[in-house]
Amino acid sequence: MKLLKRIIGCAAAFAVAATVGFSAAGCKKNEEKYDFTIWCYQTDSSIRNYGETSYAFKELEKRTGKKIKFVLGDDYTTMLSTKSYPEVVLLLGYPNGYAAGINNGHVYDITDLVKNYAPNYKKLITSDEDIWKGTTIDGDRIGGFYVVNDPIEKPWRGLVMRKDIIEKYKNSFTTYSDWEDLGEKDSKGQTLLTPTLYSHWTDIFTVVKKAYNDGDKETAVKYPLCFPATGRDSLDTLNAGFGFALGDTAYYDYVDESGNRSLKIGYVEDGLKDYLEQMNAWYKAGFIDPNFAQSANGLTTENKNSVGTSRTKPLSMVWAEMSTYIDSKIELGKANGISGYDLMAIPQPRISKTDVNHLVCNNGKLGMSAFVTTKCDEAKAKEIVEWFDYLYTDEGAALMNYGVEGQTYTLNPDGSKNFSDEIKNNPDKGFYEYISFGFPTKNDTTKTDVFKGEKALSAENIWTYKNDGAYNLRATAAYTGSDGATHTQIMNAVNTYVSENLIKFVKGTRSLKEFDSYVATLKSSQYDIGKAVEISEKSYRAFLSRTIPDDWKN
Repeated sequence: MKLLKRIIGCAAAFAVAATVGFSAAGCKKNEEKYDFTIWCYQTDSSIRNYGETSYAFKELEKRTGKKIKFVLGDDYTTMLSTKSYPEVVLLLGYPNGYAAGINNGHVYDITDLVKNYAPNYKKLITSDEDIWKGTTIDGDRIGGFYVVNDPIEKPWRGLVMRKDIIEKYKNSFTTYSDWEDLGEKDSKGQTLLTPTLYSHWTDIFTVVKKAYNDGDKETAVKYPLCFPATGRDSLDTLNAGFGFALGDTAYYDYVDESGNRSLKIGYVEDGLKDYLEQMNAWYKAGFIDPNFAQSANGLTTENKNSVGTSRTKPLSMVWAEMSTYIDSKIELGKANGISGYDLMAIPQPRISKTDVNHLVCNNGKLGMSAFVTTKCDEAKAKEIVEWFDYLYTDEGAALMNYGVEGQTYTLNPDGSKNFSDEIKNNPDKGFYEYISFGFPTKNDTTKTDVFKGEKALSAENIWTYKNDGAYNLRATAAYTGSDGATHTQIMNAVNTYVSENLIKFVKGTRSLKEFDSYVATLKSSQYDIGKAVEISEKSYRAFLSRTIPDDWKN
């Protein structure tokens, strides 16, 4: 239920809005009237209200003649249970898929409306088998409108390491000559090798920890490894080299050497034990903050990186970072008085140089989605479907990606677009405040390159080093009938048990000699993880078998 975690983690805003209620037109009495209202899960102040700040949406209102009210909120579960939603909901998806949303009476089935009144969206989703599979229910029904990425987005998040520490202590690393040349240069322009194996990391952590204990409080760090999350989620970062998935629902598409595909779950894979043994060894050596399973604010000061207002001094050795933040974090480190502070992107570590990581984490071809709610009657739903369809025209997509020509971008002779200085010089709010963010359209993923520094652009290539992307993380599944409820019930209990025990294994409060017992418990009737995998496998097979029906191919 990572989806709900992410949504519920936002600031509460919708609860207030829900108390006043929405009219069929999405407005309150005595206030400006709107054609319809869109609820967004975002409550980050940087995103603001699309309709109030975005050049794109102001222009969209002029072009379509539709006035839209945007409501930011977080209490998604309450909104669904009470049906206190407006006409449209924008989020990362519906729990257990749009089939469940339709069956639960929340999501309006827009299949026939898209077929008859959304020619541009219809053309797009029928242009590619994978897009069709991902945007439809059971291969023949439609529950929502999706962001369709073109081209597929590069990895936007990965591992970074303190380059200044590597440069300072490289002669002390016993494995340095075994590191690989990935193009990194030191402050003098000389080749600086990159650690690519778990053994390299152990070497680094050993040297840096000793340097700190010996008195180097200026450069070295007390706890070199900083996880990007808390609790069990903190362990989702460094497992790729052990050949299994652990993040989100832990399901992943597995492709064997013969090309056969199946669905696996990382909670019970053999590689998990080996990974936990590595984490436990690092924990016992003092490389990991003892408070890693607590909230970010509970972390020991020396292990906090530069993410968030409570973590203003980037003192960790290695952590996971977004590519667009790397260059600004370097400046932050320098501003905090760390002499020579610098970062370098590093790939997911492997066990040996002959290994290839198979797991890939990217947005693929599809991103966020929006659905029409059962608040609407057929006439209102048709109106909304036609409005969304405009966003998939070339003109509408250009507006959503680049804004208004002459205001936010200029058109080059070759047809490419060049953002205005106002956009380029305001990277913290360029897409949030001026254009759009995560809204269903044909998404030009290259547009964000303008906000990326040299470090960010090189990081995206390094993060895919020795990774063939054969195993794709699968966060959600579309279930039929009662399968969704059964799966949720099983996995709620499973996730609690897994979270508690993985932390115990890392800290050593439960011996890894009991790993087989841990797996047996998950497979027992008490948790029945096998049933959950069976349900997801069924959904997965149905997903793979989807083809574009003949009556959609025109």
